[in-house]
Order: sequence, then structure tokens, then C-alpha cells
Amino acid sequence: MERFFGTLKRYLKQIQFDNKTALDGLLKDFGYWYNQIRPHQNLGGLTPLEAWDGVDAFDLNQPPKEIRFYQAWDGLLCGFHIRR
Repeated sequence: MERFFGTLKRYLKQIQFDNKTALDGLLKDFGYWYNQIRPHQNLGGLTPLEAWDGVDAFDLNQPPKEIRFYQAWDGLLCGFHIRR
């Protein structure tokens, strides 16, 4: 959790928001990016969702079904959503 909040604070300092509703949307985007897009070093390059689901993201016999680029927060949060 400390890593999550540290990363969140670092990114929030770089973006402006006007109200609570805007912040709620930003937090939703961040949670999606952090758990489903961003690979984590401590998880061996997997996203938390892949680790939770027991996905072998490096199995060459199971290519991804879909790969799409994800971007939020004016480009601060970006990466590839890989559906397996």
C-alpha cells in the first residue's frame, strides 16, 4: 500500500483537478492503470491483475487476444492493456 500511495501522490502532484467529482474520476483511472496496465517489478513484470489471476504473461504458446494502448491524465498514465 505504501508503494501505491507513493506512486499516486507523485502523479497527483502533476495534474490539476477542480472538484471532488473530477478527483473521483482521476482516482478511478489511476486504479485501473496501476492494477491492469502498469507492470510491477516486484511481480516479475506482471500487473497485479495478472499476478492475482495466475496468468503466465511470458508463455509464448498463448499469445494475447488483444493489445490496445491506454492513456489517461493527459498522457501521464500510459501503457498497453493486454487481454489474454
